[in-house]
Amino acid sequence: MTASAVTPPATHAPAVYYAALLLGAAFWGGTWPVAKLLSEAFPPGGLGFWRWTIAFLVMLPIGLPGLIRHRGAILSELPRLLFLAFCGIALFNYMLFRGVQTTTAVNGALINGATPLYVLLLGFIGVGDRGTLRHVLGVAVALPGFLLVVTHGEPGRLLRLEFVLGDLLIAVGLLGWVIYTIYVRRWPTQLPPIAFMCVLSFLGAMILLPIWILEISQSATMLVTTDTILGLGFLGVFASFGSYVVWNFGLGGIGPARAALFQYLIPLFAAVFAVFLVGEAIRWYHLAGAVLMFGGIYAANPNGLRRRPD
Repeated sequence: MTASAVTPPATHAPAVYYAALLLGAAFWGGTWPVAKLLSEAFPPGGLGFWRWTIAFLVMLPIGLPGLIRHRGAILSELPRLLFLAFCGIALFNYMLFRGVQTTTAVNGALINGATPLYVLLLGFIGVGDRGTLRHVLGVAVALPGFLLVVTHGEPGRLLRLEFVLGDLLIAVGLLGWVIYTIYVRRWPTQLPPIAFMCVLSFLGAMILLPIWILEISQSATMLVTTDTILGLGFLGVFASFGSYVVWNFGLGGIGPARAALFQYLIPLFAAVFAVFLVGEAIRWYHLAGAVLMFGGIYAANPNGLRRRPD
């Protein structure tokens, strides 16, 4: 999937594209504190189901012509699409929403910020691209930061095998997201981008539906109020569909190398929103972990910070 499939050639001032990428990072950053707020009102399976059902319904009017035109491709690519929907939508979202029940939004967002670290580590075991010596250096710098976050600044927890369950669940969910990221680039698709996301949203919601039904059978409740409806609307419209649209617009304007740097702002936005929306505090290990993780990412990808053609 490329930005050129959904956006025209760059014709605006660079500031317009940077603003779009900043908005996309803010939408994704807002996912964590909003999920934390909704974690007491919805079970994780139900929250994931409604998030992606709303996203699907919002995208459907735009993606419907592509879905009809490429219905044969949907059937032929269905096994791959199911795999991607399971890893990138169902698994990641369920673990995210279950994880924030027992950890903070700030912790979850910082763990999510370790995505490049996961990509490098998977490359070393043959999943994805194998890292270079520079990538090894990046992992060596970033990994201690990741461990600081998941142990809440107490490395002794590693020896005692004491972790916050929510941190571990989010770490597992992030593995699903990284696998999705790797294979969505490897597997070509005949579907236009919006139609592609429509299919993944629908399949992801259908995978989560039995989990939500099971939660209901076990007496899980849903607290439907104006605030929870607004929260669901944010997740479904802005954090899912809206972020995709503005991100691809910005990506088409300035290229993937520079656009990728805006992903590092997601934990920052999440932390700021968490302070104001959820009343969470920023701890020393959040700051130290972020410095080490982002320092490792920079060490592994220094060219990403240089202005060059993409």
